[in-house]
Amino acid sequence: MNNLFFNRRGREIFADDVVPAVEKGYFALFIRGGKVLLRYPPRVDVPEFIGGICPREEDVRACLFRLLYEQSGYEQIPAVEEKCFEQEINYFDETLRAANPFIVYHQVFKVFDAGEADGKKDDGWWRTPEGGRAGWIDLYRLFEGEIRINYTHWLALQALFPED
Repeated sequence: MNNLFFNRRGREIFADDVVPAVEKGYFALFIRGGKVLLRYPPRVDVPEFIGGICPREEDVRACLFRLLYEQSGYEQIPAVEEKCFEQEINYFDETLRAANPFIVYHQVFKVFDAGEADGKKDDGWWRTPEGGRAGWIDLYRLFEGEIRINYTHWLALQALFPED
């Protein structure tokens, strides 16, 4: 087993004699007009894409759109899936205090064309039903390093948009 894990900020954490949990997460990059929908989860200071772990009994698309509401407040966004990227990474989730924070995390990232702006929630950050914040952010701000997102999401973004 690889003893090297990464946290949200990309900090390396070495762990000997741990038995990591194995999880699969799904994430959606809703993109419109050169912007991507990001969220700050409650009590987390690093933005990330909409998504997370989907229960086995829930369809992935239905799960992503349920999480869209919980994590952004949007009840729906008309969206067409354009591409997909998968990666497996050793992840350390510092927010998991009672559970095992060491995870072998298989992540699936789906890019959705969210069409044109609907006039709602276009500028700034707003509060979400889960108690976090969400906002539409220019992609160039991510690629220029102006806004640093979750490290594993950053890796996926670079793989999905290598020319940017």
